[in-house]
Amino acid sequence: MKPTTKWGQLPFMKLQDGTEMTQTLPIVHFLASKIAVGGGSKMYPGDDAMAAYKIDEMIAAFEDLRPKLAATYIINPKDKEEKEAARAALFEPDGAGTAIMLKLEAQCAGAGRVVATADGAFTVADLWAFCFLNFLRCGFWVGLPNDYLNAATYPKLVEIVDAFGSIPAVRAYYTEAVEKNKMYAVFAATELVSA
Repeated sequence: MKPTTKWGQLPFMKLQDGTEMTQTLPIVHFLASKIAVGGGSKMYPGDDAMAAYKIDEMIAAFEDLRPKLAATYIINPKDKEEKEAARAALFEPDGAGTAIMLKLEAQCAGAGRVVATADGAFTVADLWAFCFLNFLRCGFWVGLPNDYLNAATYPKLVEIVDAFGSIPAVRAYYTEAVEKNKMYAVFAATELVSA
């Protein structure tokens, strides 16, 4: 399928009129600008440049962690212990992952939201945090401590994951998904186990 897409990669989305949309973040922004969760404002505000900036800034800050994790892929696949140790080191108290996580915690709005909105609505930054943080603890990253996200260290981030995960449609989706892949069990959890 990749060779048939605009950039030769996935994901892509094709609209009914044939328009092909590519690149994860633009697709997410497009969809989020069309929907609201819980009757509030749209998840990505097209008419409020400052709110959009704050959302984009926080998503980019979450993404600062991805290259740190990706670097562990270049470790020799035969040296499982070295790879696992490198991933665990990221979340040691002085680790690069912990440093980013602490900054994220400090910059989140609180009250279960990454970015504060006038009506308290969820934004696409909350969705991003929910997916990203759960992806880190779902078991995909062998060696990464799955208990790194705890309320003692990251109370705002835990509250965001719990709040977004408690949306009935989100809970239903991941409850069904876990039947196909146990990796999604953390996404479907009713609440985080705080350390």
